[in-house]
Amino acid sequence: MGIRYFISLCLGFLLYYGLLQIFLVYFNETLSNYQGVDQMGIKLYEIPEMLKRIYEKFFTLSFRAQYSVNLTKITRKAFLFSQVVSLVLFGYLEGRIRVSVNVKIWNAVFFILFPVGVNGIIFMCFHSYIYSLMVYGVVMVFAQPVVLLELVRQRAGNEMNQHILGKLTIKCTAALTVAIFLITALNYVWQANGNYVALYYANRQTENYFAGLVERIKAVEGYQAGLPLAVIGDNFADAKSLQFRYKDITAFSYGGNPTSEGLINAYSRDNWLNLYLGFSHERVSQEDCVKLGEKEFVREMPCYPQDGSVQIIDGVIILKITNE
Repeated sequence: MGIRYFISLCLGFLLYYGLLQIFLVYFNETLSNYQGVDQMGIKLYEIPEMLKRIYEKFFTLSFRAQYSVNLTKITRKAFLFSQVVSLVLFGYLEGRIRVSVNVKIWNAVFFILFPVGVNGIIFMCFHSYIYSLMVYGVVMVFAQPVVLLELVRQRAGNEMNQHILGKLTIKCTAALTVAIFLITALNYVWQANGNYVALYYANRQTENYFAGLVERIKAVEGYQAGLPLAVIGDNFADAKSLQFRYKDITAFSYGGNPTSEGLINAYSRDNWLNLYLGFSHERVSQEDCVKLGEKEFVREMPCYPQDGSVQIIDGVIILKITNE
């Protein structure tokens, strides 16, 4: 059954890839380079390094923060508990259940490959930044001991139930597993709430920052709706002064842009101005902005929010945000 599912996944990937190539050619488009999506795939010579990283990530879940999924001591200890209990239960099942040697070998192979399934995203994004939304497979670390415990109860239950100690061991292990996972779930609830509170205030700070920016632009002499906007520079030089302090609380930082500084300088900045503030001016191309930035009068302009950082020259709104 597992092999059939794997073959189904492979066929699904081939179907996706084939349709992707057809549509790229039909619409004369290329994939975005966001998160390395245009370079996803497996290079044979990199497989050993990929496997090394996969197993390293799996076996360090209990003491090293990864993907923002184990930022607290509680979650790290829960991962350790799951891995240890899974190993003990698997060893017991392999030794006790009466099946053929071939079945035991296949069981061992799939147990050894379990970390590959958990961290399979590394195959697809080996050269990219991987964050919490991309690693839902990690939750299977918590599911594994539950499945194995149920197998022990079903397959070895009769033998163990003949002994009070064995019966008690099953019940205690089950109760301990439930208790630890309940505490872990509550910990994740606390983390998520803190993260969303941090994002809420970061969003409000970003909104206010851009509202002030729009007012400054509209107050410039000669401003008219519809004038093109040229932004000179990539990042607002003064944004660091707005660093939202929730980022200092590691447990509430799930990756992405959890601070107002990150949001102000995010790639989606233009969309934020358009959608949140209704400021939708035509943007001057990046190439033309670079050329403008090389002109003497632009180099002499101060950076936002200093006076003179926003000017209208030759029918173009010039906003200088950094000297770099």
